[in-house]
Amino acid sequence: MLEVLMLATLFTSAVNVAVISLPAGDANQVGDETLRQQGMELLALLDSWTPTNTTVAQEYHNSTLAFWLASGNNTALQSYLDGGLPAAASYHLTGTHGGSTEMLVDRGTPIGTVNIAFRLVWADDELWELKLKTWYGSREAT
Repeated sequence: MLEVLMLATLFTSAVNVAVISLPAGDANQVGDETLRQQGMELLALLDSWTPTNTTVAQEYHNSTLAFWLASGNNTALQSYLDGGLPAAASYHLTGTHGGSTEMLVDRGTPIGTVNIAFRLVWADDELWELKLKTWYGSREAT
């Protein structure tokens, strides 16, 4: 009886070690979902970040994102996204407003799985539809 218990314990331990050591088949999907979630959170945080100037804050509904969009401050958008996304991630940020779409920040060429985060923002009397495409790959300077 003791031998059977020892054999069962040994077999169970071997199976556990093998399962823990094997790579997960969905590891990339988890990383991609994390990247998409980070993009969503970064856009939401910037939208709720109140500008320090009270006049600007009132005019842009307490949204730094709306202020940067209306003033065309794409350099600040790029710096913010560069700091918030992993260094191994590249991205495109586009904005559609007034019937046209423009590239706000271009940080690489899409490779592999591309994740998309969205945000609607009211800025300068227009509705902006933001689309943040992210992927893992070399971040190119533009």
